Amino acid sequence: MGDAPCECGWKVGRDACRARFNELIARDFSDLVLFRTHRLFVDVYALQHPEAFGLSAKGLAAHLGDLCAILEHGASMATGLELLNHGLNGALALERPPLPSHRGDVTLGDVENADAALWPDELQRWGTAVWAAYGDLQPWARKLLTDLSR
Repeated sequence: MGDAPCECGWKVGRDACRARFNELIARDFSDLVLFRTHRLFVDVYALQHPEAFGLSAKGLAAHLGDLCAILEHGASMATGLELLNHGLNGALALERPPLPSHRGDVTLGDVENADAALWPDELQRWGTAVWAAYGDLQPWARKLLTDLSR
C-alpha cells in the first residue's frame, strides 16, 4: 500500500523520511565539518517525530531544552548543553506536557540537499521553525534550563 504519511509533513512518507535521516546521521559521523551541527540535527528531527522517537518527558526535555539552549543561548550545535546531559540523568520528576499537533513548516525534505557550506544555516532555519511550532512549550523548556542551572 506504500509508505504511511510522515508525522513531520514531508510528503515522502514515514519510512523514507527516517531512512534519509539515518543516511544523514551516518554522513555526520563521517565528516567532522558536518558533525559540528549533529546535536541540532538530532534534536530538531526528534521534535518533529516524537512518536517515532517515543519521547518521554525526559526525552522531550533533552531535545527541546537543547534546542532552546542552541537557538537562544548559543550552545554548541554539535553537543548541545552539557548541563542537560547531567541534569536529566538523575531522578528528576517531570511530566510531559501535550505536544503540538503541527511541528513546523520546514521539514528534513526542505533542507536535506543543502551542501556542507549551507548545512548549518539550513539546520538553523529548520530548528527555528520547529522552535516556533513548540511555542506553547518554550516557557517549559526555559524553566527547565533555569532549574537545572541552580
